[in-house]
Amino acid sequence: MRVLHLISGGDTGGAKTHVLTLLSALEKNISVTVACFVDGAFYREAVESGIETVMIRQKNRYDMSAVKKLAALMKNGRFDILHAHGARANFIALCLKPFIGAPVVTTIHSDYKMDFTAGFYKRYFFTLLNTLSLRFIEFFIAVSDSFADMLKGRGFKPDNIYAVYNAVDFKKNKTVVPKDEFLESFGINAGNKLIVGIVARHDKVKGVDVFVRAAAEILKERSDVIFLSAGDGDETERLKKLAEELGVTGDIFFLGYVNDIDSFYNCTDINALTSHSESFTYALLEGAAHARATVSTAVGGIPRLIKHGETGLLAKAGDHADIAEKILYLLDAPEERKRLGQALKAFAVSNYSKESLGARHIEIYNDIIRRRAEKNKYFDIMLSGYYGYGNIGDEALLYAITGALREEKSDIKLAVLTGSVKETAARHGAYAVNRFNFFKIYKTMKYTKLFVSGGGSLITDNSSTRSLVYYATLTHWAKRRGLKVMYYASGVGPINKKRNAPIARKALDAADIITLRDTESLEALKKLGASVNNRFVSCDPALTIKPAPDWRVDEMLAAEGVGKDEKFFIIAVRGWKKSDAEFINKIAAVIDEASETHKLSPVFIAMQPQDTMITREIINKTRARSRTAGNGYDAGELAGLIKRAAFVLSMRLHALIFAANAGTPMIGIVYDPKVESFMKSINSSDYTSAEFFDVKRVTEIIARIAGDFENERLRVKTEAEKLVSRGYPDAAAAAGLL
Repeated sequence: MRVLHLISGGDTGGAKTHVLTLLSALEKNISVTVACFVDGAFYREAVESGIETVMIRQKNRYDMSAVKKLAALMKNGRFDILHAHGARANFIALCLKPFIGAPVVTTIHSDYKMDFTAGFYKRYFFTLLNTLSLRFIEFFIAVSDSFADMLKGRGFKPDNIYAVYNAVDFKKNKTVVPKDEFLESFGINAGNKLIVGIVARHDKVKGVDVFVRAAAEILKERSDVIFLSAGDGDETERLKKLAEELGVTGDIFFLGYVNDIDSFYNCTDINALTSHSESFTYALLEGAAHARATVSTAVGGIPRLIKHGETGLLAKAGDHADIAEKILYLLDAPEERKRLGQALKAFAVSNYSKESLGARHIEIYNDIIRRRAEKNKYFDIMLSGYYGYGNIGDEALLYAITGALREEKSDIKLAVLTGSVKETAARHGAYAVNRFNFFKIYKTMKYTKLFVSGGGSLITDNSSTRSLVYYATLTHWAKRRGLKVMYYASGVGPINKKRNAPIARKALDAADIITLRDTESLEALKKLGASVNNRFVSCDPALTIKPAPDWRVDEMLAAEGVGKDEKFFIIAVRGWKKSDAEFINKIAAVIDEASETHKLSPVFIAMQPQDTMITREIINKTRARSRTAGNGYDAGELAGLIKRAAFVLSMRLHALIFAANAGTPMIGIVYDPKVESFMKSINSSDYTSAEFFDVKRVTEIIARIAGDFENERLRVKTEAEKLVSRGYPDAAAAAGLL
C-alpha cells in the first residue's frame, strides 16, 4: 500500500508529534511519503528522521502551482490514498480531487472552527475556507471520540468517520539534561522549589490564562512552588500582562517554544493542562512517558486517559479555583504524586503506543480502499479459494496472491469470495462477498474482468465431491458471464471417484491459463485428459511471503513466554482419520526426545482452529514444557516465528512452506499427497507417514539437524530459492489477462 500525506511543514505541537509518530509507525508496514509546502519545524524533523519527504514549495497559501505538482506526484507514485493534515492541506486536497482517482482522507486534529482565533481575517476567512474544504472530503479520522461526535453533529456522514487516539513512542530512548542545567538555560534558579508545568500553544482555546490565574491562587498559600509555561503564540503578551496584573511575574516563567520537551517534563513535579477544548493532547501522553502526576480539565477525549483519582485528577474547564485546589492537593502529597504518575504511565503504555496507532490506520486505509471499490462497482479480479475460515495456510495464500497482484498493478480492484466477509475485507483491503451468496457472486461477476481460482488444492475430491462441484460451478459461471478464467498456483488431484473426473476435466479445460504449484499436479492434469495448452508449473505463492521483522518476532516470542535466547522448534499437527493409532503417543515421544537430548523447547501452532484439540492431547502426553502460539497472527508474522525455530515438524503444508521460505529445516508428516509432493519439490526425503509414523526415523532426522544447524538451513534455503526461480510468474500472467 502507498499513502501520500499532506501537511504544511511548519506545524508544531500536537499535530507535528502525531503525524511524525504515525509516519514512523506506518513505514514499517506500508510505503509512506509526506509532502510539505513550507520549510518549517515539521519538515526539518521529518527529513532528519529519515521519512521519505518531498517539498512542494508554495510562495503563499494561494500559490496553486502546488496542485499540478502534487497531481503528477500522485500519478507517478501510484499512491492508493491521499491523507491530509490541517487546513492548508485540506484545501489543496480539495483542489486535487478532480485530478486523482485515489480516495482522500483527512485527520481532524482539533475543532476546525476554533483553529484560527487571531485576527479578523484569519478567524473568518481561513475558517470558512477550511470548513468548505472539509465538506468535499469523503473520509475523516478524528483523534478522539468527542471530535468524531462533533463531526457527526455537524452533518458529516457517520459511516465515513473513524476515531483514533493519539499515541507516543514509549520505546524511544529519552535523553534529558539535568534539571538545574535545563532551568539555568532559561535563567531560572528554582532551588528546592516544586515545579508545576504546562505545555500548550498560547491560544485562547488552550486556556493558559486559566493556568496563570490558578498559579496566583496557589501562590497565596505556598511560596515553595514555581510555574513554567512551554509554548508560544498570539496570546503570549496578554498572558505576561495578566501575570503582571496578578503579581506573579517572579513565580511564573514563559519559556516560549521548547524544543527539548523531555527535559522540560523531567524537571517538573506536576503536569497541568487547562484547555477549554481538546481532542486527545500529546502534552498528557508526553508527560505520562515521564510518569508525571497530572491535573487536567475534563474536555474532549482526555477522560479516557486521565481517570480521576486513578491516573490523575480532573478539573472543570475554565474554573481556575478548581484547578488550583487539585494542584494544591498534589503539592501536599508527594506519595500520591508518585502513585498517580506511575499509574498514568502504565496505563498509557498499555493503551496508546505507536504500534497501535499504526495498526489502526492501516485498518482504516484498507476499509477505505475496500469501500471505494465497492462504491465503484467495478473489479479487475474476483478471487475464489478456501478463504475466511481461520486456516492460516489459505489466508497465507490470499495474503501472498493479493500482494503479488498489487505489485503488478498497484491500483488493482479485487473482490474476494470468503467465509468471513468482515474479516477478509479488513485484513486484505478488498471487497468481500460471502462465498455462498450465489446471487451476489453472479451479480458481481457482471462488473469483473477476470476470475481467479486459487491457490491451494481446489480441483480435488479428497475432502468432498461437494467442494469440487462448488469450484467447478464458479468456473463455468465466470465463462458464461464472459470473464477470462485463471487457475492460480493450484494443486490438482487426487480425484478418487471415477464419476468426478469429467467434472474436474471440464473445469480445467474452461480456464484460459493454469499455473500449477508442483509437477505432480501437472501429471494429474494430464491423467484427467485435460488440455495441457497454457498450463505451466509454478510454485506455492506462500514461498514468496516476507517474514515479519525481527522486532515484531521478539514481541511475539515474549507474548508466548519464549525467552529471548531460548532455542525452540515448531510443531503443527491436525486430526486425521487415517492417522497411526499411536500417533499422539509417538509425537509426544519425539517431542520429549528433542527437548531432553537437544535442549529444544516445543512450541505448537494451530494452523486451523480445530487443530487445537489434538494439540492439547499431545501436550498432555509430554514431559516437556510446551507453549502454544496464539491465534490471530498473519502470514508474515507466522513466517517470522518459524524463521527463528530450530526446525519444524508438521502435517500442515503451509507450515512446511513457511519453513522452506525462511530456510528453516523441516520434517514433513504426510497425510495427503500434497505434503509428500512439496517435500520432493525441495529435494528432501525428511518426511514420514501419518498413517505409519516412524519414531526412529524422525528422531534420527532431528539428531542430524541438531548436529549441523547452519548447513541444514543453507540446504533448505538453497532448494527453496531454486523452486521459486523455476516458478512461472503467476501474478504477471493474471495482469496480462487483464
